[in-house]
Amino acid sequence: MRLRLKFIWIVISVITLGIGLLPLVPAAAQEESEACAPAKEGFPPGETTRRLIVSGGERSYLLHIPSGYDPSKRYPLVLSFHGFTSNSEDQSTLTRFGKLADSEGFIVVFPQGLAVPPFPPRWNAGITPFMEEDSADDVGFVKALLDDLEVTLCVDTYRIYANGFSNGAGFVHRLACELSDRITAIGGVSGAYLEQKGGCNPVRAVPIIAFHSDTDPVARIEGIPAQGAIPVRTWIEGWVERNGCSASPEALEPIGAVEGTHYSGCKDGVEVVFYLIKGAGHTWAGGRDIPFVGATNRDISASEVMWSFFKQYTLQGAVQ
Repeated sequence: MRLRLKFIWIVISVITLGIGLLPLVPAAAQEESEACAPAKEGFPPGETTRRLIVSGGERSYLLHIPSGYDPSKRYPLVLSFHGFTSNSEDQSTLTRFGKLADSEGFIVVFPQGLAVPPFPPRWNAGITPFMEEDSADDVGFVKALLDDLEVTLCVDTYRIYANGFSNGAGFVHRLACELSDRITAIGGVSGAYLEQKGGCNPVRAVPIIAFHSDTDPVARIEGIPAQGAIPVRTWIEGWVERNGCSASPEALEPIGAVEGTHYSGCKDGVEVVFYLIKGAGHTWAGGRDIPFVGATNRDISASEVMWSFFKQYTLQGAVQ
């Protein structure tokens, strides 16, 4: 049965490439148990700043290789995108994903957004009233980044996940819409979610997990009409519909000030999960405090909960 499915995926990929569309799965996708042979030496464990030349010029990212990295073993990859005006180093400190990567055994990358005057570093997350045609080709940057990482490191291309904070969360929504053939699942924290030019049209069901405070003073849960950000619950409902989930959510057991909602019955066994955090600010639950934007909830760790959610899925759906 596995060989038959693999053959079907290959046929589909060939057909779609022939008519100029993206393949449904990466050309380099492999069985999860397949090793890198020969081994890819890559980089030593720890964090290093890397640079990449793309069509728009030079871009950079912070790369964290987990301790005990084996260059012959395929590793899951997590991309973590910073918020508006922030940077890759701050995102690493905020989320503490490096420490989690060491204990759980995955590669994590913190890409750096562009600062194009008059705007500070940010991600091209979609349509806004003041920036419908942002010049930054951030989706192209992510494609080039994934290509480079998959050549350089022993990456499991079936298990590539993306998460982000604030504007970065809005950007991973765009990645789920446009790169669902490569991004397995996404997670957003305190996200500002925008409409997409041409709509959101993923080629497969995408597992979604999100965290948002009911008192976030920056990315308000009811949306930010002046900036084009839609209500967070409207955004969640959009993914429930795209993924073919049951419209009736199930409540999760509360954890302190955190209430969870779970949508099941989705295509390919994926899920949509939303955590409402009571009384917190524009912050990352369980992460570093951010001055002047409200309290940080300590009842849960968004990074840990997110990783537990991510590792349930590959590009082919839920892990059996």
